[in-house]
Amino acid sequence: MSIYCKLEIYITRFCLIIQLARWTCGEYDKTCIDLLTVEQAIKLTEYFKESALSVQNILNENALNSQQQAIVNLLPPAFTTAQAIQIAEQSGMKERTFQRFLNDNIGTLFRKEKHGEYSKINP
Repeated sequence: MSIYCKLEIYITRFCLIIQLARWTCGEYDKTCIDLLTVEQAIKLTEYFKESALSVQNILNENALNSQQQAIVNLLPPAFTTAQAIQIAEQSGMKERTFQRFLNDNIGTLFRKEKHGEYSKINP
C-alpha cells in the first residue's frame, strides 16, 4: 500500500516534469499545467503502479508454500469461487483455508471482478 501513497505524490511531480519538458521543446508555456500533461502523468503513474504490482506478485509467488503455488498454477486466468474451491480441494486444501488464501491475496495474486468471479493478476 505504501507504493500507492508515493504514487499520489509522484503524479504531481510527473506533471511538473512533463510540463517543463514540453516547455523546453516549445510545445506549451510553463505558466500552467494543461490537460495533456495531466493525462500523460496519469499514464506514467499507471505504468509505475503496474510495475510495482508485478514485482509484488513475484515476491508473493516466492513466498507461497508448494500447495498454494500448485493451486495458483492450476487456476485458469479467470475463475469462479466454486471452480477455485474444487481445484483447492483436489490439491488437499480445505475450503475455509482456500477462502482465506483467496481473500488475503486479492490485489496481489488475484483481482475480484465481481461477486464470485475472480481473475489472476499475472496469468
